[in-house]
Amino acid sequence: NYPATTTMIMVHPADIAEVIAEELQADFTGKSIRYIISDEKKVSEVVTIIAETINQPGLPWVEFTDEQSFEGMKGAGFAPQIAATYTEMGKALRTRLLSQDYTAKNIKPTGKRTFEAFAKNEFAGAFNN
Repeated sequence: NYPATTTMIMVHPADIAEVIAEELQADFTGKSIRYIISDEKKVSEVVTIIAETINQPGLPWVEFTDEQSFEGMKGAGFAPQIAATYTEMGKALRTRLLSQDYTAKNIKPTGKRTFEAFAKNEFAGAFNN
């Protein structure tokens, strides 16, 4: 329920683990926020990378309305509360509510792992098995 022009802000679990280790070892008091971003891609780029990784060139991104998304997830067996939450998350992506602070602060990816590397080194193997 969001268009292919939507920017996806992604993080790899290993990048999270490295930052947590750094923060736990640092001297610190008080409060802070640290963004952990591995990569940033438009949905259209994500689809292209996945399609190439699984040898399905031309794989389309199909955008649904909120209602279609919700009903489709329920039809696939999702509990209504879970389907509603995923639909709400998609709407937050579409309206850029989810990335508002990230965008306002002009934050850039600092993680070591790109989406391309993830697709090639991790997703492809899982998909093919």
